Amino acid sequence: MEERQRRSGTAGRNSLLARGLRSSLGDTERACGARRRETLVRRHTRANRVLGAAWDSCSRSDPPVTSRATLARMRVRTRPALLAVLIVAACVAALVSLLPAPPAAAETPRPRVLVLGFDGADANVTERLLDEGRLPNLAALRDRGGFAPLATSNPAQSPVAWASMTTGRNPGETGIYDFLRRVFTPGRPGIGIAIGLAEPVKEVVLSELQRALVVTAAGTLGAILGGLIVFLCLGFVNPAWRRGGRLQAALCAPAALLAVAALTALSWVPERVPRARNLRGGEPFWVTIDRAGLVCEALEAPLAFPAEHMEHGGCLSGLGVPDVQGTWGSWAIWTDDPAVPATTETAGAGFFVGRGVDAFDLVLAGPLDPRPDVARMATVDRAANEEKYRREMALDWDAARRRQSETEEQLLRQEHRLRTSVHVELRRGAGAELTTADWERIALAPGEWSDLVPVRFLVSPLAYVTPRAVIPARARFLLTFGDTPDAETPEGTFRLFVSPVQIDASASLPPNLSLSSPPEYAREIAAEIGPYETLGWPELTNPVKDGLLEDAFFLAHLRKIMAAREKRLRARIEAGGWDCLFAMFTETDRVQHVMWRHTDPLSPTYDAATSPRFAGEIDGIYEEMDRIVGEAVRLVGPDTVVLVVSDHGFAPFRRGVNLNNFLRAHGFQVPLSGAAPTAMSVAALATPGSAFFPDVDWSRTQAYAMGLGNLYLNLEGREPGGIVTAGEADAVLASIRKGLLALRDTDGTRVVRDVYLGSDLYSGARAADAPDLVVGFERGYRVSWQNCLGACDADVITDNTQPWSADHCSVDPSLVPGILFSSRPLRPFDDGAGPGILDVAPSLFDLLGITRDDVEGTTFLAR
Repeated sequence: MEERQRRSGTAGRNSLLARGLRSSLGDTERACGARRRETLVRRHTRANRVLGAAWDSCSRSDPPVTSRATLARMRVRTRPALLAVLIVAACVAALVSLLPAPPAAAETPRPRVLVLGFDGADANVTERLLDEGRLPNLAALRDRGGFAPLATSNPAQSPVAWASMTTGRNPGETGIYDFLRRVFTPGRPGIGIAIGLAEPVKEVVLSELQRALVVTAAGTLGAILGGLIVFLCLGFVNPAWRRGGRLQAALCAPAALLAVAALTALSWVPERVPRARNLRGGEPFWVTIDRAGLVCEALEAPLAFPAEHMEHGGCLSGLGVPDVQGTWGSWAIWTDDPAVPATTETAGAGFFVGRGVDAFDLVLAGPLDPRPDVARMATVDRAANEEKYRREMALDWDAARRRQSETEEQLLRQEHRLRTSVHVELRRGAGAELTTADWERIALAPGEWSDLVPVRFLVSPLAYVTPRAVIPARARFLLTFGDTPDAETPEGTFRLFVSPVQIDASASLPPNLSLSSPPEYAREIAAEIGPYETLGWPELTNPVKDGLLEDAFFLAHLRKIMAAREKRLRARIEAGGWDCLFAMFTETDRVQHVMWRHTDPLSPTYDAATSPRFAGEIDGIYEEMDRIVGEAVRLVGPDTVVLVVSDHGFAPFRRGVNLNNFLRAHGFQVPLSGAAPTAMSVAALATPGSAFFPDVDWSRTQAYAMGLGNLYLNLEGREPGGIVTAGEADAVLASIRKGLLALRDTDGTRVVRDVYLGSDLYSGARAADAPDLVVGFERGYRVSWQNCLGACDADVITDNTQPWSADHCSVDPSLVPGILFSSRPLRPFDDGAGPGILDVAPSLFDLLGITRDDVEGTTFLAR
C-alpha cells in the first residue's frame, strides 16, 4: 500500500509539473515570441529538475502513510504557487535575455618582439654611416621608432655587458666581471687564472656501489641462467649431473663469465666526466619569458652554456661554448715550413711535416681522456720530457730537425687526450684529399675553406653501442702553398690550417654537452640550414693576431659564419610560432678587432702598401648589418616590434699599458729576488696546474693586476698570502688610483680617464668577487696582453705591434657606447644619460606584459 501511494504521488507530481510547464511556456511564448522558445525550454527544464528534487526530498520526509485524498489536496493547494513562481522566473529570464550585452573590455594585443644583437656595433661609426646614407634600413627603423647610443657596462667587456643586458642585473649579481677570473688554490700563496664564463665540474657516471651492484647482478643472472640451462638440458638426461657437485660447477662458469663481462664493460665507462657549470648569475630574459608561458627562441644566446631549461621555446648557446678540447678555440697548422712556431701566444699549435712528404696523418686532439691510464700517462710524459731534453742539448740540429722534434713532443703530450686522425694526400700546387677515420673523402682546393668536415672522438668501445660514448665534432680546413720556392724546397712549402674542432650540432650529443635546450633544438636548426659553427668565438681572430692567417682568409671564413647565421635567422622567422626571437651576430666586433689598423694611420701596424685594400671592411660589415636588419624587418612584418642592440662600441688600440709594471714601479708589487719577468701564454689557461704570477713575492706585494683592466689588493683573509689589512685597504686603493690618474705617456698624453672603486660600481650577492679597482683608459690605450695573464712587459707603456688593433676592453665606458634602434618610439630621458644596458630586459618585459621585480633598469620605450 505504501509503495502504491509513493508511486501515485510521484506520478501526480510529474503530471502537475508537466501541466504547469506547458502553461508557463504558452504564456511566455505569447509574451516573448516563439524565437526564444528553445532557450526557455532549457531553462525551465533545469527548473523542473530542481523542483523535482525538492519534491522528492519532501516526499521522503513525509510520514509513510498518506491517503490519496490528502495527496490530491496538496497538489491542488501547491499548483497556483508553483505556476506563479515559474511564470515570474520565465518573464525575468526573457527580459534579461532581451537586454543588450555589455561591451567587452578592449584588450591591447601583445606584440611579437624581434631582438637582433650585433656585438661591438659602435654608436660613433653607426652615426657616421647614417649621416652618409649608407645604412638605409637602420635609418628607416630610426625614423619609425628611435635611435640612441646605448650606455655599456663597466668594464666595457662583452661577457660583462651581455650578462647585464640579458638579465637586467649589475655584475654584483651576475658575478661576471671579466673574460678571466682569479682562482685561489688551497695551500698555495699565489693566484690562479681561469676562463670566467663557465667551469668544468666532474660528474660521477657510476658510483663504486653502483658498479659493485652491476657486477653482482651480472654474476647472479649468469648463475641462474647457467643452472637452468644445464639442469634442463643435462639434468633430466643424465641424473649423475645432479650429484657430486657437477651442477654447482656448472653454475660457476656462466656466473664468472657474465661477471667478467660486466667488469670489462664497466672498465669502458668513465668514472667521472666533465660537465660545464655556468658561472653567470641572474635569470636571462629568454628563461623569464619561457616561464611566463610564452614562446621565446634565443639563437646563440651569450653566456648560456650549458643551456638552461626551456619548456616552450628554445635556446642555442653562444658566447661561452668551448671547443672539444675545452678551450676558447685551439687552432693548428700542419706545415713543412720551419718558420711556423710550435706554439703561439694565443695557444695556436704548429706541427712540422718532413720536407718532401706528400702523405701524412693529421692528428686532431679532443677532450682529456676520461679513462686515464696513470702508468701509461707517466710513461708518455717521460718520453716527451726526454725528447725535449735531447732537443735542448743538441748543438748541430738545423731548424727542420728541431721543428720535427717539437712536433714529436707535442704529439706525445696529446696522448693525454682523446684523438682522431685525418689522412692527407697532397698534390703540390693543385690541392689535397682528406680522408677521415670514417672513410669520408674531402677534396681541398688551394686557398679555399672547406665545409665543416665531420670527425668523431671515441670515448670507449661502447661507442659502437651507444652515442653517449661518442663526441661528434666538425672542423674546417684551409690549404695554401708558398709562392717562393727555395733551394731546399723547389716545390715550395705548404700550410694546412685547421680551425678549432667544434661540437657537431647536427648529431646526438652526450648528456654532459648541453648545447641547446631542448637538446633536439640544435639538431632541428642543423636539419633546416645544414651544419654550422658552435664555438662561442668561432671567428679566427687569434691566428690573425699571431700573424699566421692572412686577412683575406680571415674574412672569407667570417663570411661563411655570417651567412649561416643569417640563414638560421630567416629559418626561425619563417617557422613562426614565437612571441620573442633573439639572434646574435658577432662579425661587427671581430672585424673591428683585427681590421681597424687598416683605417688608422696612427696605428703602429698600419701599412701604407696593403691597408688601403682592406680599409673598407669595417664599413662593409656595418652595411651587411643594415642589410640583415632590413631583410628581417621585411620578414616579420609591421606588427612585430624590432629592437637592434649592441653591447659596446670600439676604440683604437695603439699603446698597451701593463698595470703590473706600474705597480712594481710604484712599490705596490715586489718581484722575487733575482727573478726575471716571465712571459705567459693563453695555453696556460687550459693547462691544469699552470702557475701564474711566477715571479711575484706575495709576502711583500700589496696589489696585482689580471684580466682586462682589473686591479686587486693582496688582501689579508681573502688572498692566500694576503698582507693588506682591512684598515689599510682604503689608503692603498686611494694611492694606486692617484698614481694611475697622473700617468702620462712619453709625449705627455693622458693615459687613464678614470679609475673606479669596485665597491662603488657593484652591489649584490656576488659583489665580494668584484675587483677592487677598475681602470678606464683614454682612447688609443688598453691593457697589454701580458697584463691580462698577470705578467710584465719591458715597460709600463709599449706599442701595440699586433694586428689586434682596436678594442673596448679597459677603455673607459663613456668612450665606447653601443647602439639601440627601436621600431617603437623611445621615451625622453630628462637626465640626458640615455638608455643603458640594464634597460633592455625591462623593456622586453614591458612589451610582453611580464612583471619581474628584480630587474634594475627601466623601460626605454615611450608609453
